[in-house]
Amino acid sequence: MRTREEAVEYLRARGLHAEKRDWSLGETIVAATGRRDADGIAVYSRAMYIVPKEKGWTSFELDRPRPEDEAQVPLEQACARVISILAASRAP
Repeated sequence: MRTREEAVEYLRARGLHAEKRDWSLGETIVAATGRRDADGIAVYSRAMYIVPKEKGWTSFELDRPRPEDEAQVPLEQACARVISILAASRAP
């Protein structure tokens, strides 16, 4: 996996909402779960961001501590971490 487009496809194939996002953190990827509609607006109960960092990627949630913030891993590894965390939040 080399591009954000490939990462988005990978995350979507595993049942997550995913899309590219360009904003203050740069060219990132958002992955989310727990969609509900509120007055015609899609709202997700949990979202994580995959962000380029120097020679790799890191992942985090905006409202949670960022212990992995210093991690610089390949894009596929960052996606796997996000899938693992978000899948756990969907478990009954």
